Amino acid sequence: MKYSIGNGSVVINDPRNDFDLWTVALADDPPVFWYWKNEEKNHIWERIPTESVPALVIASFNKAKGENHGN
Repeated sequence: MKYSIGNGSVVINDPRNDFDLWTVALADDPPVFWYWKNEEKNHIWERIPTESVPALVIASFNKAKGENHGN
């Protein structure tokens, strides 16, 4: 799964659609997941409860957070 780390947050490509994104601030504890839905020139941000976040997104966030540990 594709993700990037920058400016204190992780951006993760949605596993169901590469055009939609998830973003999570590394400092948030517990993490707060935001979903960015890209709909034809409309960008919709929505906070998603952790229990509704796909497992692949959570796994990618945990991997990114581990890579960023100590930075």
